[in-house]
Amino acid sequence: MTRIKKGGLISSFAIGIVLVLTLGASGAWADQLTYTLGTPNGALQPYTGPYADVTVSVTGGVATITATARSGFLIGDGGSVGLNTAAAQTASGFSWSGGNGNTAFTNGGTGNEDGFGSFKTSANNFDGYNSSVTSVTFTISGTYADAASVLVANSQGAKVAAHIFVAGDGGALVTGFAADGGTAVPEPTTISLLAALGGLMAFAAVRLRSQNVS
Repeated sequence: MTRIKKGGLISSFAIGIVLVLTLGASGAWADQLTYTLGTPNGALQPYTGPYADVTVSVTGGVATITATARSGFLIGDGGSVGLNTAAAQTASGFSWSGGNGNTAFTNGGTGNEDGFGSFKTSANNFDGYNSSVTSVTFTISGTYADAASVLVANSQGAKVAAHIFVAGDGGALVTGFAADGGTAVPEPTTISLLAALGGLMAFAAVRLRSQNVS
């Protein structure tokens, strides 16, 4: 029976962990969390959510925010996106999909998202429904260890919110605000990394057990 030396197995296992962690730390992989905005204020309650998703991605300490409206909804106007960061940060480097020639996003500073309290950092669109967008991406100032460290719950338990328009033929049916429910979902890349590490650990445990039996 062929035997693998325990030292060699442990070395191979260590190399595998290093490879997994290296892939996780590479520029091709970003630490991400996605918040689903499914809690409406009074104005949106007649319309069933979720209304939008906000992805927080951190690469090299830089936090990038992408807010994407769900089908049938748009994002815009004052308080387009509200983020409750630990301290007030500056939103910049805006890009977006949809909108019109007047669409222009600016840093909004600390502001209120109707029904969900105050948020330390926000992004504002120039105008209302006619300038609203299907998605907007921007960065915020500050340096972050990972996506989970970017946002904290405000006094009402919300981390992120958005100004939502319910799209209709020729105009907005209604406008209101929606926030996250306090939970964040890791992106598939994060799940894959953890699964790979778990697989390596399970493989090593099985091989060590088989050696002890032999």
